[in-house]
Amino acid sequence: MGGVLFFAFAGNAETYYRIGCRSGAADLYRNVRFHDNGLELSSPAWVEDFSQDDGQRRLYTAAGDSHTDGFYAYAEWVTNSVMLGGTYNANDVALIWKFSAPPGNTFAGGTVEADLTLLSGGADKEDCGSVFSIGVSDSLELGFAGNYSAFNGYNSIDFSRSWFSEAGADSQTLSVNIPSGVSAFYVAVERGIPPYLYKRALLEELRINAQFTQAAGLTIEVDKTEPVWSTTDDLMIDVTAVSGTVSAVEWLLVDQFDGSVHADGAEPVVGGVATIDLSSQYAGFYRLEVADHADPLTLLDYQDVIILRGQNPELGVDDTIFGAFGFPAYMGTEGQRAEPVAEDIDLMRKMGIRWTVLTNAQWPWRQPVENGPIDFYYISMLETLKAGGIEIIMTADGCPKWANNNAGNRYPPVPDYYDEYQAYHQTVASTLTNLVTWYQAWNEPNNSNQINLFPYYTRTGAVAAAKMLGRLQNEAVKLGNPDAKFIGGCLAGIYDSWFDDLLEAPDSMIGRQDAMSTHPYPVWQTTPNGTGHQTPPEPDLVPRLNAVKRVLDSYGQQSLPTFWTEFGWTRKLVTEEEYARWTARELIIMMSFRRDLNVKCVNLFSFFDLKLDYNVLRRAQDVGAQQTRCTKVVGSFATASSLLAGAQPVARLRDYPNPVRLYSFKNRAGDLVYTAWATEDAQFPFSVELPVAAGTPMLQVSMMGTEKRIVAPSGSVSLPANHEPVYWVVSKAAPWLVDSQVVVVDDGRDGTSGDGYGDVEPGERIGLELRLENLDLFGCSNITAVLSSSDPYVTLVEPELAMGSMALDESLTNGLLLVDVDGSAPLGHEVDFVLTLSGDSSEGPVVDTDEFTLKIKDMGGTPDTYLFQGVVHVNGEPEPGLTVSYSNSVGFVGQEICDANGAYSFMAKDDLFYYVSVTFQGGTVTTSRRILSADREVNFYFSADRTAPAAPILQAPVDGQAGLGSSVGFEWTASADESGVSGYHIRIDSMVYDAGSATEFSKTLDAGEHRWQVRAIDEAGNIGEWSAFRSFDVVVVDPDVDGDAIADEWELQHFGWVSAVDGTGDSDGDGASDYDEYRCGTDPRDPQSRLAITGLFVPGRAGELVLRWQGVARRRYNLMFAPDLSGGWTPVLSGIYGASDRSDTVRVDRVSGYFQLEVND
Repeated sequence: MGGVLFFAFAGNAETYYRIGCRSGAADLYRNVRFHDNGLELSSPAWVEDFSQDDGQRRLYTAAGDSHTDGFYAYAEWVTNSVMLGGTYNANDVALIWKFSAPPGNTFAGGTVEADLTLLSGGADKEDCGSVFSIGVSDSLELGFAGNYSAFNGYNSIDFSRSWFSEAGADSQTLSVNIPSGVSAFYVAVERGIPPYLYKRALLEELRINAQFTQAAGLTIEVDKTEPVWSTTDDLMIDVTAVSGTVSAVEWLLVDQFDGSVHADGAEPVVGGVATIDLSSQYAGFYRLEVADHADPLTLLDYQDVIILRGQNPELGVDDTIFGAFGFPAYMGTEGQRAEPVAEDIDLMRKMGIRWTVLTNAQWPWRQPVENGPIDFYYISMLETLKAGGIEIIMTADGCPKWANNNAGNRYPPVPDYYDEYQAYHQTVASTLTNLVTWYQAWNEPNNSNQINLFPYYTRTGAVAAAKMLGRLQNEAVKLGNPDAKFIGGCLAGIYDSWFDDLLEAPDSMIGRQDAMSTHPYPVWQTTPNGTGHQTPPEPDLVPRLNAVKRVLDSYGQQSLPTFWTEFGWTRKLVTEEEYARWTARELIIMMSFRRDLNVKCVNLFSFFDLKLDYNVLRRAQDVGAQQTRCTKVVGSFATASSLLAGAQPVARLRDYPNPVRLYSFKNRAGDLVYTAWATEDAQFPFSVELPVAAGTPMLQVSMMGTEKRIVAPSGSVSLPANHEPVYWVVSKAAPWLVDSQVVVVDDGRDGTSGDGYGDVEPGERIGLELRLENLDLFGCSNITAVLSSSDPYVTLVEPELAMGSMALDESLTNGLLLVDVDGSAPLGHEVDFVLTLSGDSSEGPVVDTDEFTLKIKDMGGTPDTYLFQGVVHVNGEPEPGLTVSYSNSVGFVGQEICDANGAYSFMAKDDLFYYVSVTFQGGTVTTSRRILSADREVNFYFSADRTAPAAPILQAPVDGQAGLGSSVGFEWTASADESGVSGYHIRIDSMVYDAGSATEFSKTLDAGEHRWQVRAIDEAGNIGEWSAFRSFDVVVVDPDVDGDAIADEWELQHFGWVSAVDGTGDSDGDGASDYDEYRCGTDPRDPQSRLAITGLFVPGRAGELVLRWQGVARRRYNLMFAPDLSGGWTPVLSGIYGASDRSDTVRVDRVSGYFQLEVND
């Protein structure tokens, strides 16, 4: 459903707001303010004078005929009033408000008044008795709405109504009574269908004067339009005593989720007002309840109170990875056209959100006409977000049909329009300079629904298209803005193989992108409850992140920033509590990889998801006058951000595959933050042992931000049974985060002696060069390195080294630590060393201790050339033929193939740090190791299942089954495999889908014959054989309530009601009856939309013609031929599938004659 209302402020024709909702499932109203005006005992009078600032905020919705552009109802905002009426006599509009009594109270009458002034004036009043009115009802039912168009009506017959008087003045006040005994009512000010054109009036003021059944009571006074505070705010709430003899106010702060009382108290009434101080309360989702102290069991008023854990206001965008998709859209307008307001920025900052992804610059919608102007309507939106400290990532993908041969907006441009593609992106980047730096690639090239390819989607084709589009966009945005950055990838899910595809030659994206992005959603599942993202982050997330890291390392892309720009869960398939705790856990895991993957941001999807599948906010119509739109995930996100934003990961102390996780971080204050939880695979009871000395004071913080001061126990601490994460903060206990690497020098430099091979050899004096990198949150000075060892085969000659100072993110190398190696030291002997670093910082003295081992060996070679070697084993045996890739900190170096004994070797001519990796079984198992030039023997060991799983046995539909509906469910038996089956692929006709680990799948299909088969993939990555094909037939039957052989859905779509036509007429006069247009799938109100051959030409080959027509999805066509028009039509091609929004081309071998098209039912 959907409805929209157009407001254009006088003097600014470019400013507009839309109020309404987009089409969708029944009763799923979207993107509408749906505001509930709560009337209080202390303020029973309410006035709307239509000021620009808040008038729209208080409207519930609009109903009436849609504007001719399909977007707006016929109401226009002018100075301090709303003009009702348009330019056609067949259009009506109703503006609707909702009003509610205080909790536990009802209305006892009162009046509603509306001031109307007739614009056309004079004699026109003779018809106004049936045009302009005000009505009141205690119920509201909204009618049908099309895509982005207004509700076509409401239950106006149920409204008590007062009409504009034909005999009265041009300006009149219409009045109607408020019904008694109801807790809420609706007001509709309507301009009905006038008898002729240009009937308009100004609605200048709307007034409510309410009476209540209970005249005495309490009113909670909140001066915020959204009841969300931070723990850093002064939270003082006044309660007004209205009439009566209340001397003190009894109050409770109740947890919204478990009903427990978090805090309570009684406050005296002074001058008719009691003040409740909640400033010291911990974060949480609460409901404030108030009652008369003399009668505490009778609730007199309540108010949602959301307190989020305070954020660090000093953090910049580069200090935090916490982000979202879109913004909260407080005004309720349609997502792509929303304008952020102060409430949106305030909520984002209170949640700790500093990054957002927007899609407003998508090419098809911003430049729909070739060589036409580019629509930058959204610049004011970007300015508001930027001024609020929100960094914007812009997705500008898609392609208008004029640039891809009319193929559809998810098809890439054809080569002839590459220049236009680049020109668009260059113009966008230039225009948005100072507003947008980061531009994201075409969305999800590994998703066939997001990038369409001709004649069909293939992975090879998608990779090539993604690389080409990425190269073009990267060049273009930097021409438009030299400071712009391009984010490649933008992948669906976390698939290391796709990172590999985009980085490998030919046409590697290395050097053609400034970062890479992906969408770290959980695995897509198909279950009896539905299909979507409905599983927790574990155990899938960590191994997938590690796999991506291995790929980036193997290409020398360790420092490439990564963006994780969409993640979330399907709301209808998970509970609010699951959504909150899984979000917190994913944020923690991503923070733990912040340094490993150079994570720039992680974005929760979504604030304004049009389908409401992933929204983190409640539907507008579900939020009452005293309630909040925030779901629990808002609190869990804010807590994670408040504790971890600006922090650095320290260690993953208990990680995959452990079912109980424990991670540690260092925050900006130098505190050590631990966080732990039990995954859904853990065995109850849940506990974890913290590496903290017993008796140490700690702050324990719940997922929602509730705090508790405790001391570390001598044993384990319990974890929540509901799998929520818990945080512990140990003050000033975090270690110094410094990375130290050791390089062996034996070439005579700085007092060393040896053969210069870079080996630790008997009789040499080696130098240990320290390479330090400051990973901490502050700079350090007076850094000293001290080396120690108790090994008898080495003597420490110069074990101490003054390193100097090291700024934040700086690297440092300064001098050598000298060590003598005894001439009798045996080859292969390993020497253990301890390196202690100390220094000064703004946070006080810092110390770091590392242990490392060097092996005594003589591997030969030439000076400055080092031999790397090793053996790759599979199941304990050397494995020949595998490819070993190696790179260093500069970039990719080369590859070697293991010989018949599984051995590999290569020579390196520098002393950089090397990365060696081996990919086994098609990339499903990858091992990499970072090694120093002094430790150049790397062996790899794999345990592998090399047996592919058996082909599944297909169960339903059975072979040859006929008469199935369009929604087809597929079932098969589980395949047997020694290492376990990880998932299944299902092929339906020519398309292959990932069915996840379930043994069932569902898909909506067009009418006709289809074939299907399934194969299994095991945990080792072995792909099984396809099962045999089975066929079935789908019959699609549309409902037809009025029995005119035309589907009701089609009549509603094109005419607004199910009995609009009977099929015999020709609504657009194009010669095709409405029934024929229904069969063909064409538009019955557009004379240009009809079944006709629109193209016929010879492509250059004798005897071959090309026919074109406008195809329609879910239709099949027969192409008929006859040598003349006397009859005798014979089929040339049958059952040709149409495709939406593009012309179909069919080649036929005919040299003369006539062709016709018919729809194959």
